[in-house]
Amino acid sequence: MKSTHPYRVLAVLLVVAWGAGAPSRVRAHGGGDPMPPPQPVAPVFLTPGQEPPADAPEPAEAPGPEGVGEWRERLLQGGSDSVRALAAYDLLRSPEAAAADALREALASPDDRVVEAVCAAIRAQRDERFLPQLLALLAGDREKLVPALVDCLGALRGVVPHLALALRTPDLPLPVAVRMIMVLGRSHSREAVEPLLALLDHPDPTARAEVAGALYQITRRRFVDPAAWSAWWTQNKGRPREVWLDSAFDDLDRAREASGAESAKKDAAIRDLKLRVLQLTLEPARKEANDKAVAAALIGFLEAPEYRDIRRGVLEEIGKLGKEKSKEAVPVLVRLLSEPDTDSVVAVAATLGSVGDERAVAGLAGLLGHENATVRKEALLALCKLGGPEAERGLTAALGDRDPVVLLAALDCVKRVRPAAAVRPLRDLMRGSANPEVVLRAVEALGELGDSSCTADLLLFLQAAHLRKDRKALWSAANSLGKLADPAALAPLIALLDEEFSDVRQSAVEALGNLRMAGAVEPLRIALRTDKDPRVRELAARGIARVAGPESIEPLVAALGDAEPQVGAAAWEAIKLLIKGDAAQMDAVAAQLGAAGRAPQEIEILTALLADPDFAAPANAARRLAAQRRLAACLVEAKQWKEALPLLEAAEKSAPEDALLKEHLALCARELGDFDRARELLAWLLGREEKGSVSWWSRQLALSTLRVKRKEYAPALKELTEFLAQESTPDALRIELSALADLCRDGLSHEEAQQDKVKTRVEEILGVYATVDAAQQKRYEEELHQFGRDAAAPLLGVLRSTARRSAWPAAAALLSSLTGITAKVPSDAAPADVEKAVRPWQDWLGKS
Repeated sequence: MKSTHPYRVLAVLLVVAWGAGAPSRVRAHGGGDPMPPPQPVAPVFLTPGQEPPADAPEPAEAPGPEGVGEWRERLLQGGSDSVRALAAYDLLRSPEAAAADALREALASPDDRVVEAVCAAIRAQRDERFLPQLLALLAGDREKLVPALVDCLGALRGVVPHLALALRTPDLPLPVAVRMIMVLGRSHSREAVEPLLALLDHPDPTARAEVAGALYQITRRRFVDPAAWSAWWTQNKGRPREVWLDSAFDDLDRAREASGAESAKKDAAIRDLKLRVLQLTLEPARKEANDKAVAAALIGFLEAPEYRDIRRGVLEEIGKLGKEKSKEAVPVLVRLLSEPDTDSVVAVAATLGSVGDERAVAGLAGLLGHENATVRKEALLALCKLGGPEAERGLTAALGDRDPVVLLAALDCVKRVRPAAAVRPLRDLMRGSANPEVVLRAVEALGELGDSSCTADLLLFLQAAHLRKDRKALWSAANSLGKLADPAALAPLIALLDEEFSDVRQSAVEALGNLRMAGAVEPLRIALRTDKDPRVRELAARGIARVAGPESIEPLVAALGDAEPQVGAAAWEAIKLLIKGDAAQMDAVAAQLGAAGRAPQEIEILTALLADPDFAAPANAARRLAAQRRLAACLVEAKQWKEALPLLEAAEKSAPEDALLKEHLALCARELGDFDRARELLAWLLGREEKGSVSWWSRQLALSTLRVKRKEYAPALKELTEFLAQESTPDALRIELSALADLCRDGLSHEEAQQDKVKTRVEEILGVYATVDAAQQKRYEEELHQFGRDAAAPLLGVLRSTARRSAWPAAAALLSSLTGITAKVPSDAAPADVEKAVRPWQDWLGKS
């Protein structure tokens, strides 16, 4: 009888521990709360440069009873790793019992690749149903499975209590113990700390090293002495793990600050001193504007080993010289690219990219194979700024770089360099990169290259993104398809207009506009009219201008009234683009705008139309006159009186008997303060009306209103009173006439009150005028002038009484004020009354 292998005995113990008396299978990461349900994670199956296998199925729903058998066969006998991974992932999502049995069968498979595929799926889903089988495998002798098992079990929180129990097993084989310790560290669970602390005195140094590493993964602490660990655990075991990590980072920061502060302070002082020496050295050459001397001094600082720590400052000064003046430093800069200091090489490469000298191409290209990713990235960016065949070759090669920093920089450079050879590596990245950001950037870069041979790949990518409901991928695919402008993309892009994500619809609408195909017109019209996102409607309006013709003006005119201003603005810009340079279209669109009540836009179109030299031809005279009249009417409606007046006057010369023109002219004259002309025009219009008709009375009302505006309250009130007394006055106008009469009475009352107030003030001034000094008299005279005609009558009254008393000196003192005001005396008081009052002064002045 063969002896039983000790690993198999341990596996049996682990399975028994799982089924009997083991703690709860679901534990919180740092406490007692249950772990949230696992979130499905879409697996990544391809690596850069790998083609999708021919038998790889499309992503689908979790298999039902009829599909479990097919997926079991794919898992156990699949032709590629991606097929097995997808099969395991979908079986794990299936609620069918047969699916779980198939996965257990797969975990027992002798094929390591099958077991690894199941482990990857379990890790992604955090599914603990298969924990016994996984523990048994961990305790087995299949060394190749250890990394996959450790990663998988480390993601399952329920594994910690079982490993803690198993680690107490006497004579536990060292390799198995090490694996269990690795899983505990990978779990990052606070429950793993106590079992690990119990192993600090393990007799084997390898086990002790793994215990220290696992504890560091969980606590971020490194203690050499087990007593220190015990003291730390006693103090912190009641705290959440987040507190441990925060305090660990704080301790690390304090230690770094304590050890490095003094040294950093000294280094900073030395660098500052060296930078000061640099500036003092350059100052004389700069004052003389000697660029060659400045460049020579900077080259000297670059080559001096003692100034290597301020090389970045020197390079900044070289960059300030400009491309032409810094070319003398290029040979030195190229030579510095071979130095071992990577920070210096990075700075030098960036400077060479800014200088833009072709002599740097070879040196920069040589850095594309550098072991440091940052050096490769900066060299690539500088090379792409220089351009040329070497940049194209380097960029194409960099698209295969495994470092994401270099790879993302290369993807950013595709738009600048546009190497044709980059199509294939970009397609490989789109299909197989495990980095979602790289995949999206590759999709966008394919659109920038403008190679329509990529359309089929982008359509497949778009279809997969649609199945996954991947918002970012949908956006990127639609954006790139629009840039390729391939007719094959029309139908898929139209389908995206029904997507729930607004930014995806925005990208689709913009892409449809870039296609410039007639089939895109109607979808764009529907999006402009019905989409709930204003940005989509805005882009739809702009797209219509690129795709459609003048026949699409009507929906754009309707969009001018959109609730969002940016949509109306985009529709207006689209309208102007569609009718630009076509006088007939401009005329027709102006009519549509007028019918839609869009006066501001109609004014702009008509103004542009009248400014068109072709429209001024004699053949267009009638249409031009009609356009002038429509523009004038719009300007009147918009209350732009000054702009409307010259147009109306020009039109009046061609149609002097047109009543509507006269009415508009009267309105402009009234609003611009030309009351005489307004009265003249209204009188002309009144003479054309049938006396006693409604329009005749409306003209009369307009004339009376004009009198009121001129503050001719007395004649206006007399006229209105006569109108109201007539029986033929229409009842509909009596209310307005009465209101206007009341306004006249209020005006007259206000004038009387004002005159009384002025009279009182004038009498006050005249009473003290002769007793004040010259400065005060001047202020009084200025005040009297400000009163104007309202001061004339009180002045005349006082002067008459002064003349009767022969108080000539006082009267003479007021003569200067009177002479400035007499011109404003009402007509019923001049000239005889004024002359009568002034003549005695003149006689007195002649005698004196």
